[in-house]
Amino acid sequence: MSIETLRRSAQLGAATSTRKQALQKYVTENTTLRPLIAAVTFGPRDAHTGGQLHPVAERDEGRDRPPEPKRTLRLQRALARAGVTSRRKAEDLIRAGRVRVDGAVATIGMSVDPLRQRVTVDGRAVRPGPVTWLALNKPIGYVVSRGDPEGRRTVYTLLPNVPGLTYVGRLDVMTSGLLLFTTDGVAAHRLMHPRFAVPRTYWLRVHGHGAAEVRAALARPPAIDGRPVRVVDFRVRLVERSIEVEITLAEGRQRIVRRLAEALGLKVEWLHRVSYGPVRLGRLAEGKYRRLAANEIEAIERLHGTA
Repeated sequence: MSIETLRRSAQLGAATSTRKQALQKYVTENTTLRPLIAAVTFGPRDAHTGGQLHPVAERDEGRDRPPEPKRTLRLQRALARAGVTSRRKAEDLIRAGRVRVDGAVATIGMSVDPLRQRVTVDGRAVRPGPVTWLALNKPIGYVVSRGDPEGRRTVYTLLPNVPGLTYVGRLDVMTSGLLLFTTDGVAAHRLMHPRFAVPRTYWLRVHGHGAAEVRAALARPPAIDGRPVRVVDFRVRLVERSIEVEITLAEGRQRIVRRLAEALGLKVEWLHRVSYGPVRLGRLAEGKYRRLAANEIEAIERLHGTA
């Protein structure tokens, strides 16, 4: 191992240790994470929040609700989610004429509604498996993918083997925190699609400007790729020589928090997601997962968006 590799490993270890200490303090001080602004959430603000809120976006009550997403899936994906076989092997079954939908021989490329249509393989009915929802506290250094050509560890090594399990909202390899997984493609669509404006809350430590400058900048968010960043709420505080920011966004563009920090002239020391929609990370240990509670799943199913 080269001296440069050892140096980088030592720096990463020191940064991770500092981040973990800060996270422990954060969880202690926020045993009940402050609910997000009612503009994009699921109920009134909690009375126990503490700290000053900085609302930057409000809901337009005159807008119509967006249409519900279709519940259809590609046939091979529906077979995989039901636990019949992998998607690749499902395509082979379809090509061989062994799959039927409502009595008709299936073809490659067709979509089905597993809840309303009868799908059979070799004459045996395929029934949708139970819906699974998991919340993972993703550690730094794990890739959000089933496989990585560079041989890096993936988040799926931390989870049980569930057919059709997909992630909701990717986190980059150097970002930690809440990552949701589900077999419910419709609900995953609701959580990720921009028109539903589901809030995500992040906690990060940065440096480059003073706290007052950061507050002023976040109060009037910049445009990235021609669109203003949808900042819903934020809190800023000075910690030693750095700034800690708790920020809620009503969007999930790729690396949007890091890109926002860069646009403001800030250097990110670490970044951690603490909530996604109605689901909060809480005290879940790093590298561990839990199954979502019934009330969390019900809250996700009630999502109707703001656009």
